[in-house]
Amino acid sequence: MRVSTHQVFQRSLNGILDAQTKVSNTQEQISTGKRVNKASDDPAATASIYLLKNQIATTEHYVRNSTLAEGELQLQESVFQSIESSILRVRELIITAGNGAYNAEDRKGLATEVSQRLDEMLNYLNSKSANGEYMFAGHQGQIKPFAKNPAGGYQFQGDEGQRLLQISSELSVAVRDSGKAIFADIPEPENFSTRAAIANTGTGAISVGNVINQEDFSRFHPQDIQIEFVTANTFTVKLTPSGTDVGVTSGAQSGYTIGSAVEYVAGQPLEFEGVHIELSGVPQAGDDFFVESDPIATRGLLNGVDTLLTGLNNIGDSPAEQLELEEMLADALVSLDAASESLSVAHGQLGARLNVIETAQRSNEDWKLLNQTTLSDLEDVDYTEVISRFSLETVALQAAQQSYARISSMNLFQYL
Repeated sequence: MRVSTHQVFQRSLNGILDAQTKVSNTQEQISTGKRVNKASDDPAATASIYLLKNQIATTEHYVRNSTLAEGELQLQESVFQSIESSILRVRELIITAGNGAYNAEDRKGLATEVSQRLDEMLNYLNSKSANGEYMFAGHQGQIKPFAKNPAGGYQFQGDEGQRLLQISSELSVAVRDSGKAIFADIPEPENFSTRAAIANTGTGAISVGNVINQEDFSRFHPQDIQIEFVTANTFTVKLTPSGTDVGVTSGAQSGYTIGSAVEYVAGQPLEFEGVHIELSGVPQAGDDFFVESDPIATRGLLNGVDTLLTGLNNIGDSPAEQLELEEMLADALVSLDAASESLSVAHGQLGARLNVIETAQRSNEDWKLLNQTTLSDLEDVDYTEVISRFSLETVALQAAQQSYARISSMNLFQYL
């Protein structure tokens, strides 16, 4: 076989270029610390490296979301604690207002602080998060959730949505709550209305009345009570429509037992099931009067405190107004307790979310570390191996270059 001079030179040159390529690739691995810098370095590992990098990037996104969610909920928890403190102080003021030694002017002094606490609550309920959006407006983060109504009272202006953040591939957590559910949709204390039957033939009348024991009244609400005059001078008190006898605790004659007729005394206070009413006039046998449970309505935290403020400023010291004051203060306590319970439930749910976030953060960090370890095994260089290889490849390159120099300098004239 004939080997031309051109072939000899080309094969030598190719050997040098191959050696240079190997040295160059190894130098790149040493400088980058990566075994795979392009797909051709290891086609099989490249696909796995791509998937692992995507998984790590996604996990890092979940970690950032978890941190953001934790910050949002911790800020909301701080607001909850502030609102709870305000509610507690207003509750103390209500109890103080019920002191029999306080007159109308004293109560107006208490109303001044109640007004300040009301403004304080409104400010808390309109708190903003770190990104400048309102916390309790639902999805309407740019709209102030609670505002004073020109016609009186306060109204909710947001929606009932919740803001969610995804903190893992299968888990999202709420970082914003609607203030409607927590602070607005709070049931008012149960109450009642009174009326005389249209068919009555006497001139008897029933007072508006008031609830003097909310716990007792709540036991039979939403049932109604019928007061039926058996004679012009006696009546019975029964639940309607069941007809069950109701025990009268005040206004009944000595020796009264549940189910027996009560002696009628015009204008005498009558109390039963936490209800206080008065019957007056001259009723006739067969006349009926009704105490009817009102449907449960919602008032909300701000409107409950606003009603309390109005009562403290306007209720006077007459005996009739004292009864009104007692009912108003009792209703205010029930309303505040309901608001406190609603807030407590929301606070508990918030704590549960923080626990979920903490668990998700640990899981995300563990998953990220596992993927990074696997990625490192596929992608990173073993410096001991690569430096040893670099030394061998450098020697091979130098040998190829020296051989080429010797071969390129040979010709036949040297042997003539």
